[in-house]
Amino acid sequence: MHDHVDIATAAFIAGAHGYVVKEEGTEKVVEAIRVILGGGCYLSERIAAKAPDLVPRLRLQDRAQS
Repeated sequence: MHDHVDIATAAFIAGAHGYVVKEEGTEKVVEAIRVILGGGCYLSERIAAKAPDLVPRLRLQDRAQS
């Protein structure tokens, strides 16, 4: 995906549980899949660095779904 914060935010609002930017390596995609299959949310580090306020919202979302 693109490394635009607004696109990542929209994806999570729409129900996505993970967001990996195109430039990430295969190991990050596999990590994201494992996190999501384990019931968590995954956000690419590039997006998390640009939008640190998005990370706590994802954690709250995880807790609400548990």
